[in-house]
Amino acid sequence: MIKLKWLAPTSISEVQNAVQTAINLEFATLPPYLYAKMTILPGANAPAMQRLNSGQPPESIDNLIRPKLLKTFPQLKGVRIDYRWTGNFLLTLSRLPQVGRLGDNIYYSQGCSGHGVTYTHLAGKVLAEALRGQAERFDAFADLPHYPFPG
Repeated sequence: MIKLKWLAPTSISEVQNAVQTAINLEFATLPPYLYAKMTILPGANAPAMQRLNSGQPPESIDNLIRPKLLKTFPQLKGVRIDYRWTGNFLLTLSRLPQVGRLGDNIYYSQGCSGHGVTYTHLAGKVLAEALRGQAERFDAFADLPHYPFPG
């Protein structure tokens, strides 16, 4: 718990600093999906807002995950889950990420197949190298075949 001591502001700049501190504290404690919702202007980027509204909020993940977790690991009954998240999962047929170019200045990396937390750090570096004109490592990923899902 954070305890704050209140000191009455004596100037406009102190009021501004206090308000900014409160805003920073609010944003620091918001779940990321709520922060994203708050930063999209009403009527702007409707597809992004639709995606944000379509997922499960992290608070309800326990209701989905805990029964399956306890079926597999009954010894974890009563153990608190400190960190959890949810999101869409893009699985490729090869289970390898799909990387490539669409034209001269559009690059993509998708389909981490459940390895995104680790892979995206490397992908960011490789994409940055490609944008600087050093595309050897990017091309190694881009040359991997992309298989369409049947059906």
